[in-house]
Amino acid sequence: MNKAFFKGTLKCVTPIAIGSGKSDFTDNDLLYDCNGVPFIPGTTLAGVSRHYLENCGFKTNDLFGFISLEPEKKNGEVYYPREESRIIFYESFLSGSFIKNFRDGVAITEDGVAADGAKFDYEIVEAGCKFDFKIEIDNFVEIDKKMISCLLDGLNKGFVRLGHNSNRGLGKVEVEELKFKKISNIDELVSFDWSQVNDDFNLTEISSDYIEKSYKFNVKSFVMIADNATLEKKDDKLINAEMLKNADGKSVVPGTSWAGVFRNHFNKILTLVGYENKTAFLNKLFGSTEQASKIVFDESVIEDATRIQQTRNAIDRFTGGASDKKLFTNMLSFGGNVELKIHIKANSDKNLLTEDEMKLSESLIAQTIADLNDGYLNIGGLGSVGGGLLTQVKEGDTNA
Repeated sequence: MNKAFFKGTLKCVTPIAIGSGKSDFTDNDLLYDCNGVPFIPGTTLAGVSRHYLENCGFKTNDLFGFISLEPEKKNGEVYYPREESRIIFYESFLSGSFIKNFRDGVAITEDGVAADGAKFDYEIVEAGCKFDFKIEIDNFVEIDKKMISCLLDGLNKGFVRLGHNSNRGLGKVEVEELKFKKISNIDELVSFDWSQVNDDFNLTEISSDYIEKSYKFNVKSFVMIADNATLEKKDDKLINAEMLKNADGKSVVPGTSWAGVFRNHFNKILTLVGYENKTAFLNKLFGSTEQASKIVFDESVIEDATRIQQTRNAIDRFTGGASDKKLFTNMLSFGGNVELKIHIKANSDKNLLTEDEMKLSESLIAQTIADLNDGYLNIGGLGSVGGGLLTQVKEGDTNA
């Protein structure tokens, strides 16, 4: 007998959305236990873990089990070879309090406009919440240790994310208080309790094929990314549109907004230069219904920003006067600084980016960053009235 037990805490660095498939309150509700508390199913943890380990080059059938799709014959009978999994991922239940919130989004066409009928809402658990984390492995061997080390390293670095929209900033977690225990006889197993799992487990850092880029900006004006899932009142006035914020009340730029800006700008550049395989390349890089995105945009918090209420009228384009009954109030985010983090999966699955596609991706990112800095491109809404203008803070510069 040689069993291994791991336990720790999954701390959500960014919001997390584990969908239940139900749509009672939004288009994609969170998964709740019988007490109405969000949890992470073991199947979710097992699925993303196996996928990541296979992308790292490990053969996972022995640890995770398998059922062959190819029949074989034995003693004249046809059967499908199978192997039971040796690893168990326990359900991860929330420990402590949590803040539930709502997000909304809309599908964008290649022309940069909202697709008709493509608005959707979904629930999230805000960053900072913690879930318990437990794994059990039977017949624990040296290769299992390497795989677990690789997995935990991937979780801590943000290469393994949980839930939907994980390539757009959600589902980033870190493993805290990791403990380990190995059992080698039946007496220990009979008296086993999870409180006995208290040995240290030394992680081996794994080299990654991800290319990581980080860019810092000062906000020159204001940013408006509307939280259309929440309507509030302030000073007895209905806030028609409020800048998206996190549980700490800080303004945030979601990964979906960054991805929309970059994909739309990439499309414009590639169209301008007459790139032949534009659609195929963009679908490969940003993902489609057939393949996952190979570029990850983290959610960004706007630090040191001021949230200001602004009430204004829509203007009649013909008379130049105020339009009738078109008074509206926005809650905008002014000033501050924001950091954009981008990760490119250089070696994510069988449908890899080629060397030329990697070079093209990096070139397009560099041009988009330059256009953001020069004011030719903005983030969020109200760009036509000066919203979303950024200035890049380069190494050696000081944030204003």
